[in-house]
Amino acid sequence: MKIATLYDCFERHLTNLHIECETEVDFVVVVVERYLINMGGLGYNFGSHAEDTFTELCDEVNEMLKKKIYGHMSIDQYRNHLRSLAAA
Repeated sequence: MKIATLYDCFERHLTNLHIECETEVDFVVVVVERYLINMGGLGYNFGSHAEDTFTELCDEVNEMLKKKIYGHMSIDQYRNHLRSLAAA
């Protein structure tokens, strides 16, 4: 069974070009929640560390996002760039 990594969840959501308007905060929360749901479905139990894990993962995804969309003002602008590349 292949486990979706945090980066897999990140890339899948970032490259979803059907999403028209999303803030960075919303993006981070969605990616982390999907990752944790995936891990929970595989039997991982975060117990008393759930809040700390969530915060740490949010920080990690936020850092990944900054690096990935560098040169673009927002996620929406980055996705618009991807849309224009796909249309070409």
